[in-house]
Amino acid sequence: MTRRITTVAAVHGMDYENIGTNERSSAIRNGVEFFQEGEGYRRFFDGELRWGGECRGEIHLDGRVQNSELFVQGTALLYEADSEDNWDLDGSQPLQFSVPKGATVQRSAHVTNTDEDAEDYVHWDVTISNNIVE
Repeated sequence: MTRRITTVAAVHGMDYENIGTNERSSAIRNGVEFFQEGEGYRRFFDGELRWGGECRGEIHLDGRVQNSELFVQGTALLYEADSEDNWDLDGSQPLQFSVPKGATVQRSAHVTNTDEDAEDYVHWDVTISNNIVE
């Protein structure tokens, strides 16, 4: 049976500045994917936020449907360096949860800069719905 997986992610981030005003940004990201029962894990959502000329937050979610339940695993990431295109990973948080059939589940991921300044962060509030396609 085909499942429609709807994802809405509210994200906000802050780049702490020693001098001047802290850089902040926020956005909403969303997506819809369709899964068949028994598929292996596959990517169903990628989200990104860039801000302050130095920071990038990402979230990557993979899922599979078994007995109409969506099993989710993923990672939220924070990159911070001298540009938004950097690959200097400064923090991450794994995510693992499930979304029962017909349900909507909300999870949060708060990632701080564990390398340089713990006041830099990206915060994701992710809401996922698992519904049958009729």
